[in-house]
Amino acid sequence: MDFIKKILNALKSILEWLVAIALIVSGYLLFRYVKDRFFGPTTVEKSLLAEIEKNEEKLAELEREVQGKVEKDAELQEEQEKIQEKIDKLKEEYYAKQEEFAQREWEATDSTHEENLDYINKKYCKG
Repeated sequence: MDFIKKILNALKSILEWLVAIALIVSGYLLFRYVKDRFFGPTTVEKSLLAEIEKNEEKLAELEREVQGKVEKDAELQEEQEKIQEKIDKLKEEYYAKQEEFAQREWEATDSTHEENLDYINKKYCKG
C-alpha cells in the first residue's frame, strides 16, 4: 500500500507540474495575442513595414547590379589598356617603316645613274 501511495504521489506531482507548465505556456500565448491584437502595429504601420522591406530588397538588387557593372567596367578598362598598347605598338612600327621608307627614298633620289651603272658593273663584272 505504501508503495502505491508513493507512485500516486509521484504521478500527482508530475501532473501538477504539467498543469503548471501548460498554464504558463497558455498565459504567454494569450498575453502575446492580446499584446499583438491591441498594442501591435496598425494596418498603416504594417503597410509601411512591408514597403520598407520591399525597398530594402530593391536596394540589395541595385547593389548587386552596381557591383556587376563595376566588375564589367574594370574588365573594359583592362581591354582598353591592351588595345591602347597594341595601338602604340602599331604606331611605333608605322613610324619605323615610315622612317625606313624615307631613308630608302632619300638613297634612291641621292644616287645617280652613273653610280648605279658602276655598282652593277662592279657586281656582275668578271674580272
